[in-house]
Amino acid sequence: MDKKTEILDKNDHTLLPVKKVVSDNYSRFEFSEGLYSSVHSVTVYKFEDLQKATNDFSSNYRVILEKDEEREKDVLLSTVMVPLLEREDVREKLRSQMDPSLGEDYPLDLALTMTQQAKTCLLQDLGSRLDISDVLLSLSRILSSSLDWVSSHITHFGSGVYVR
Repeated sequence: MDKKTEILDKNDHTLLPVKKVVSDNYSRFEFSEGLYSSVHSVTVYKFEDLQKATNDFSSNYRVILEKDEEREKDVLLSTVMVPLLEREDVREKLRSQMDPSLGEDYPLDLALTMTQQAKTCLLQDLGSRLDISDVLLSLSRILSSSLDWVSSHITHFGSGVYVR
């Protein structure tokens, strides 16, 4: 590894001495002095590595496909799910979009809450969007309820495993 000291960020007339640690896949900047004492280091990955990881992920886990006469194309999940909330048969349509491996007894209210939260987070008016603290609180509640469902689901089928 090659180590050298550089000056980073001269925009606000503050010189920040850092050590740049370079390896094959990433560069890491370690702060040498106490200006930013709460941050020990920042890792910056090569674009090619991130692109490869993203391509591998997206090719293995295709979220949703839209079919026209000529071809299939990937579409954003939000373009499919958010309009479902405007329909009268929202619960049935939402159930049809859910992963079948979750089973029929997965709490539909959790999926509905998650979809409504996604809609709120995607509002055009930034002032109408949820604060990050509200998003995290809601996601925490959804996760907790999901874990409760998983544990009861596993226990229901005779396993001694309790997830939590």
